[in-house]
Amino acid sequence: MTSKELTRKVFIRMGKLKLILLICGVGCAILFYLLTKTISVEYTGTATIFPLTASNESSSTSNLLKELTGASEMPKSFSQEASINIVELAMSRRTREAVALERLPQFGNKTISELLIDAENDKKSFLSAKVDMPKTDSALKAVGGEILNNLQTAKFTKNGLLELSFTNTNKQLITPVTNIIINKISQFYIDL
Repeated sequence: MTSKELTRKVFIRMGKLKLILLICGVGCAILFYLLTKTISVEYTGTATIFPLTASNESSSTSNLLKELTGASEMPKSFSQEASINIVELAMSRRTREAVALERLPQFGNKTISELLIDAENDKKSFLSAKVDMPKTDSALKAVGGEILNNLQTAKFTKNGLLELSFTNTNKQLITPVTNIIINKISQFYIDL
């Protein structure tokens, strides 16, 4: 058998399998299309909170700018224990539930919990179970707090600054929710 005959047999064999190859290709295309429809774009807002205290040697404006941008070694403004407590406060259930019950006037005076539940239901595929809207405030607070637990992070940077991140599929929801989280952390820290 020469290479010419072998090539001809391969093309004849592939010709018989054209329909199977076409069906497999269309099936894979449909599968990938459905996969891309279930994955939605997520936006993340990051807020860096710096303390209002400054070190003794940084009295000039240039030194202050260097500290704010992280260009120089910024002194630790909190002890190790205090920084852990602030991160725990930011991620605590009490803070999350207080944020979840806040109302946003720019979204028709809906609570953050209602908006987060709507966003969760929008990104779910038609095969997955939707999150039911709770009827009572305590259930709404609990569900909103759990959703917020998965969407926010808090950590201290190497420069001693608190960094908060909030992630959601609704771009308009990022800034107001992040601001409310910051306000609640500040208020709880003042109340301590």
